Amino acid sequence: ALNLQMQVRRNTEELGDFLKDLDRWEDDIKSKDEDLKISKTSGSTRLPPVRNQAKKKKVKKNKDVSKDQKMKSRISSYDYRSWDKLNVESLGCEISSDSLPLVIDTKLSNSLHLVIDTKLSNSLHLGNDFFKIGRYKEAINCYTTAMQLDPNNAIFPANRAMALLKVERHGAAELDCDLALSLDYSYTKAYLRRGKARSHLNKLHESLSDFKEALRLEPGNKQAQQE
Repeated sequence: ALNLQMQVRRNTEELGDFLKDLDRWEDDIKSKDEDLKISKTSGSTRLPPVRNQAKKKKVKKNKDVSKDQKMKSRISSYDYRSWDKLNVESLGCEISSDSLPLVIDTKLSNSLHLVIDTKLSNSLHLGNDFFKIGRYKEAINCYTTAMQLDPNNAIFPANRAMALLKVERHGAAELDCDLALSLDYSYTKAYLRRGKARSHLNKLHESLSDFKEALRLEPGNKQAQQE
């Protein structure tokens, strides 16, 4: 559980650093656009630059190009096309690419945030819908996508555990509940689902402890009382 939590935090930090770089890159682009507009409006009255000034501008331009190339290289290392839609064939979680913003030009950072939020919401709702109609494997894959997009949210591993229980993958369900509780130790549903998984794994003492903890958190919880 500790290793899983560490991996979760590393993934989150990497995404945070990436988004900060995108913000800086977008600011640079906006600044250059403003400079270009100013130069166009005043170009007719501007005298030719002296050689020294032209040389300085050339050096600055080369530095800017180098910075842009570095940023674009980093951006290209993230596979946006793999985020444009969920894996329809294997997941059944179809999201039309027309419903998501294109990640282009100076709107890259804002669009990326919107892509993540949109896909996160779609993954969660589609997972819940698949679960309700008994398509548990598709639900599992949708919750997996949600976990990748928001690794700090305890709801997604707990929901995947719920679906894993339905396909009798009790060991995997227990691990997902461990992850959920490492993110939110007071999440009652995670205790209930882990208790159920452990009962199927003949971990009766641990199972009873989980149900007791669920009752402690929610004294009136009927599922915990029945178990």
